[in-house]
Amino acid sequence: MSAKEVDIQLALELGQDFTSWSGDAGISGGPLVYADYSAKEIKSTIGFNGDLDRSSGNIDITTNDVESPYGRADIARVSGPFQFGYGDDPITARFEGAPEIRSAKISASMLMQTAGLATSTEGTPVGPIAAKLATAIRGRGQFSELNR
Repeated sequence: MSAKEVDIQLALELGQDFTSWSGDAGISGGPLVYADYSAKEIKSTIGFNGDLDRSSGNIDITTNDVESPYGRADIARVSGPFQFGYGDDPITARFEGAPEIRSAKISASMLMQTAGLATSTEGTPVGPIAAKLATAIRGRGQFSELNR
């Protein structure tokens, strides 16, 4: 992975007994490149607090001008609360956030895969739905917003 002009900020407050903490961290920079994936800019913030058993907080990661083998998007974002439990066995992790993609365009190869899905499901109960989905995607190959 490579990133240029990265700015990292960290604020950490330890409890008097050094067994608890709170703080926040932020990263901004760009461009960011990892294999076939890239983004012009990335910004993230994480607010957290915890102790020897678990940490929790909120995370917000936003990338601009995202490119991938699957297509491109003006904005890709994920945000929400998280929790890590590491005082027990096994270690647990939970994220309850929501991904969001804006102004996206699906790549030509992905469009071809969608057509293949529709063809392969012909004659099955999901065939008509897959065909309608493939037709809609082939018709535009893009969407303005995708979230849960």
